[in-house]
Amino acid sequence: MLCPACVKEMAVIEVSDVEIDWCASCGGIWLDEGELELLSGEKDTSNPVNKALKTGQGRTGNKNCPVCAKKMNSTELPVVPPVEVDVCPLRHGIWLDKGELEKIMVCLKNDELGKLISSTFKA
Repeated sequence: MLCPACVKEMAVIEVSDVEIDWCASCGGIWLDEGELELLSGEKDTSNPVNKALKTGQGRTGNKNCPVCAKKMNSTELPVVPPVEVDVCPLRHGIWLDKGELEKIMVCLKNDELGKLISSTFKA
């Protein structure tokens, strides 16, 4: 799969029994639909982060979905500080720039996984 940010081939990495696509070139991460919930352990669909991802509303961004090639929507997640992610309009998944997954994990109170991810993807 090609990285939507730098168009380099991404590697498949397993983190907490979830296969994610990681770009060694820019450090970004592609999560297929539902993988963020699996990583965070947060399955509550009324959770503000999950709600924002499900609606995927936001302005049209400049990155294309690596699955369907449609322009993704830039969506601001309601965490502190806010994190802007790219969401496929057809719900294939989300693109996270380097460091964004760690920030989301910490905000979702999954500090240990955030630290694991941070140490795994240091570049």
